[in-house]
Amino acid sequence: MKYYRFSIVTPSYNSMPYLERTILSVKNQNYPGVVEHIVMDGASNDGSVETLQRYPGLMWKSEKDRGQSHALNKGFAQVSGEIIGWLNSDDTYTPGTFETVNRYFQENPDVYLIGTDLNIIDENDVKIGYTKSASFNTVELLTINMVKQPTVFMRKEVLDKVGYLNESLHYVMDWEFWLRVGNAGYRFDYLLNEVFANFRLIKGTKTFDLGPDFIKEWFKVLKKEINMPIFNTISQQEKNRILKRCESDVLFNEMKEAASKRNRVKLLKIFLNVSFLSPVTLMNRGLYKLLYFGLLGIQINRTHKFTKFE
Repeated sequence: MKYYRFSIVTPSYNSMPYLERTILSVKNQNYPGVVEHIVMDGASNDGSVETLQRYPGLMWKSEKDRGQSHALNKGFAQVSGEIIGWLNSDDTYTPGTFETVNRYFQENPDVYLIGTDLNIIDENDVKIGYTKSASFNTVELLTINMVKQPTVFMRKEVLDKVGYLNESLHYVMDWEFWLRVGNAGYRFDYLLNEVFANFRLIKGTKTFDLGPDFIKEWFKVLKKEINMPIFNTISQQEKNRILKRCESDVLFNEMKEAASKRNRVKLLKIFLNVSFLSPVTLMNRGLYKLLYFGLLGIQINRTHKFTKFE
């Protein structure tokens, strides 16, 4: 069996103590082929550099950058592997992942990207939930990001042809990248019954503290990208519906923020705006639950959606 050369890129900034667990999840794959792990650290001052120095096999650099997308792009520019992975500095790979990825790409030469479902873990590596991916569909990608980024592996050709991440994006750089992948026509397989990675959900991360800024950024991307040639088969009426749905999602997330801050006046105002903008949103029971919790001042459990195990 041929063993592809793997390149794993990790952006990092003040990620102790999780950075070492990320490194070890790559190092302990026991993969027979060559693996290069590239860590781009944004001039951390929490001991991350000392951790990096303890692993002589790593390729790493610690210097100021312009954010996560910039750090990743610097790493992507250095890769020499045939198969590329992107693992953030608080996430980990599951054992045996590289062997499975290697075999699948060998057996399916027409596949260029693969991904799986994703485990959710806490700060102690305890599994607290599970989130499912789905078959890659570019049209559905306009309204939902079904791709679980830590689980994705791609052939280097994808980066060479599609390009790197959009550095102007702070939250949805992966989502926008998948859209370009779909537009380029690359086959992206979802491997059911496999889990390649663990995503760490902890306070202080962008995902845990997800607010309206995330959806606002996607709405900005969507308004531009929905007019790509690949979506010419979608009627203008349907495009308008998708845009309204996204705009209502922006307001929905603003409701979450207002509820968490117990700003009842703002909460009610946004609820009325959502009601007029998207009737479909009114069918979402979560909208009323959010309104109820916000008015009563009940704290929302942000991890609840991940607590349903497979």
